[in-house]
Amino acid sequence: MANHIWFNDQLPYGRMLRRCLNLLEESYDIMSDTRDCMIQMRNGDGSSDEHYNEITTRFGFESDAKSKQGFLELDSAFSKLSGNLSVQDVRAALDQVVAKLR
Repeated sequence: MANHIWFNDQLPYGRMLRRCLNLLEESYDIMSDTRDCMIQMRNGDGSSDEHYNEITTRFGFESDAKSKQGFLELDSAFSKLSGNLSVQDVRAALDQVVAKLR
């Protein structure tokens, strides 16, 4: 890992960079927590729409099938972001999960 690169986050552009870094870190943590929460709410291994009934209720999806689709989109994006392997089309994965769940 490279040495720390110092910058002044008290300057306007330094604040913008600091905010960017904070949001990146926060969004990854929230994605991980939300995915883990959904996994714990499933009633089963997640292979069937019916396993997502509690997620449907608590997250407000229109059906168990949509809950499963939403989870799979989030899980796919999370897998691409959390792996240390070479992954292609990470931006496409992020755009897709945002577009489908926005």
